[in-house]
Amino acid sequence: MTVHDVPGTVTKLESQDFREFATVNSCAVGVFRTPADSWLWERHPDGDELLYVLEGELEMTLLRESTSEQASLNPGSLFVVPKGVWHRPYAKTDVRLLYVTPARTETSTAEDPRSTA
Repeated sequence: MTVHDVPGTVTKLESQDFREFATVNSCAVGVFRTPADSWLWERHPDGDELLYVLEGELEMTLLRESTSEQASLNPGSLFVVPKGVWHRPYAKTDVRLLYVTPARTETSTAEDPRSTA
């Protein structure tokens, strides 16, 4: 049995640093820190992704089949990205978050990855 100190671990993270704690049902569970920045588009074809914001602010964009949606995430926000949906977080500030991410991740640098999929 392993107990993980999430607050202690997250305070020690350097910028752009990951710490994976475990694997649960083929998903990586860990924490991540990123400075204010936009990320690549990504999607997870094998399952939903769970994000829990510990510190900072994110804007999340989801690309549905024919629409685009945005959500603001603040400390304490829990967000589930549906299986197979292209999404791109934009960190408005330095962000630390807990993630549960399916093993397979696809990424894209396209302006709209739906057109290249």
